[in-house]
Amino acid sequence: MKSVLLVGANSFIGRSFKRWIGDNSVPDIKLESLSLRDNSWKSLDLSKYDSVIHLAAIVHSPKAEPSLYYEVNRDLTTAFATKAKQDGVKHFIFVSTLSVYGNRNSDVINKKTVPKPNNHYGISKLEAENNILKLQDENFIVSIIRPPLVYGPHSPGNFSKIMEISRFSFIVPFVSNKRSMIFIDNLSNFLFILLKNKSRGIFIPQNSEYVCTSEILLNSRKIAGKKTIILPIVLPRKVKKRINIIDKIFGDLLVDQQMSSVNENYNKVTFKESIKLSITQK
Repeated sequence: MKSVLLVGANSFIGRSFKRWIGDNSVPDIKLESLSLRDNSWKSLDLSKYDSVIHLAAIVHSPKAEPSLYYEVNRDLTTAFATKAKQDGVKHFIFVSTLSVYGNRNSDVINKKTVPKPNNHYGISKLEAENNILKLQDENFIVSIIRPPLVYGPHSPGNFSKIMEISRFSFIVPFVSNKRSMIFIDNLSNFLFILLKNKSRGIFIPQNSEYVCTSEILLNSRKIAGKKTIILPIVLPRKVKKRINIIDKIFGDLLVDQQMSSVNENYNKVTFKESIKLSITQK
């Protein structure tokens, strides 16, 4: 039985992982949650936990002061990881972000791509990564996860914008693009595999299939039984890059699949199944 502490359990990934553990009746994981909203964690004894999954973060927030990203994402994370090591935790999983790569000259992220974040969220996350990795030794294993867009039932961010378009627009723009994404249950399975194997390193889990944004729209409307008019659109790469919201939804963003492999198959849910689950689960 592994005792696992989930920090940031109220996040989308945190809530979903707890549900996934319960739905799959995982017998060898005992999961507990912790909030870092006050300083009470400083007096806790973390020695009973084998592993920590750290999800707590300030994400893209127009109301957040720049300093808050560094206070929470870097400094608080570093302090907690330091305490976890001092208390004898053996495995620390830090969920970072693909934003550490910032603006890319190429649309494909591979092993040669150097992280170069261009906003406070990405910078603070990368600095936290570097601080945590300095703590790593033979008794303190560090796993860094840089997921692409994570989607599923009630997911926030750009995927919810795509779902809004699907619900209310019978005209679907078909833009040929490819994106690395990961369905939340596949990510939960990936987290479980990391816990089970105590894998160290930097990982970018993703679906086994690259995703076309327009295919999400078409599949979701088809599943909902709605009629659709398809409007083919050709958007030059320069146009996508210049308009931020278009780039975020219809731009290309690929991660080399070699950066996403582990010894076990974590992609149990196909793309079409994931879209159905995303619009039908309550």
